[in-house]
Amino acid sequence: MENKEKIVRKIANRVSDKYKLYPPVDFKEILLQKGIRYREEKLVTNGDGYSDLRESDMEIVVNSDMNYLPRKRFTIAHELGHIFIGWHDDVTLCRTDNEYAAHNMLDIQEKEANVFASELLMPTEWVKNQLSRYADYGQDYVIRRLCDEAETSLMACFYALENAMQSGNVLLVFTPSVDFAKRFVSNNTEICYLRNMDFQECCETICTGRREYTIGTYNILHYQFLPRPAKSVVEETYRKCGSITASLRDLSGNYIMESLHNLSYILNSIEDRYAVWIFLDRELLLFSKNSLLQMQINMNDSPEEIIWLCNHYKYYCEYDETEDGVTIIAVKEPVYKDVRAWKVESTDSKYLCNEILDDIY
Repeated sequence: MENKEKIVRKIANRVSDKYKLYPPVDFKEILLQKGIRYREEKLVTNGDGYSDLRESDMEIVVNSDMNYLPRKRFTIAHELGHIFIGWHDDVTLCRTDNEYAAHNMLDIQEKEANVFASELLMPTEWVKNQLSRYADYGQDYVIRRLCDEAETSLMACFYALENAMQSGNVLLVFTPSVDFAKRFVSNNTEICYLRNMDFQECCETICTGRREYTIGTYNILHYQFLPRPAKSVVEETYRKCGSITASLRDLSGNYIMESLHNLSYILNSIEDRYAVWIFLDRELLLFSKNSLLQMQINMNDSPEEIIWLCNHYKYYCEYDETEDGVTIIAVKEPVYKDVRAWKVESTDSKYLCNEILDDIY
């Protein structure tokens, strides 16, 4: 089943096709054919605008104090999103410069309307063509160019880039009005959280490239990561290497740190089940697993304790230490195919129960 964001983008594409829209988008035909009244008034709520979604009286109202045309156009597209997205209802209030509700939780309908507005004003395929066309000029130039040609806001551009950029790109966008960055992660990009680090610190630790630039009031950090490999590539690499540690080296070009964001995805792409510890200078950095095995191993155990426990319980264990101080320990879940294979001192009861039930049914 498709996620709602993809559905919202498809809705925006259908609207674009129906009304033959192309950047820069003209809203007159949509408003006329849908019978949507448009007016501007001073809003005491300090919002950018609101829409009344009742079929009998559809209306978009934009704050008359808002003089910046690209922001006004994004607000109109945002409110059209509320009208065209079938599960939105009632009266909606738009604040394009305050995308987070209380406790920094993004309001779902507001995010969906932002996605709709971005796709309507800057269709993904058009953005991809522009990215390719101006690839040699730098991303800051491309962003300015996109905004100028589509006559829209930077925020619309960031949402468009999130869907159009290739795998392995992350933008952190800072504004003077908030203390945290808005995060834009390109499609098919895995992210992870390293122990005792916030998201930005994780990016600084494992990225393959980093750029910083300022556009208007926005300060932007652009991180590049190894793209997510195709599942078939992961499977073939694991078959070729015969171990998860060797596979990580192969997939990362021997730079294990730069592949940590893909670790969970890699583990879920292979048939065997593993629990993997990553240490940096003997400090636990990351723990990831696709194993159902309930081992007598604590996540916080030292490398030596993990190795000793694996030997004690007869678990298959891989140990690898890289030149840059990274230690990898991978423990594979035993596969009990028949009674004759149960020649271990301790077995996992849940796994055995599953095997017995599989045989019965």
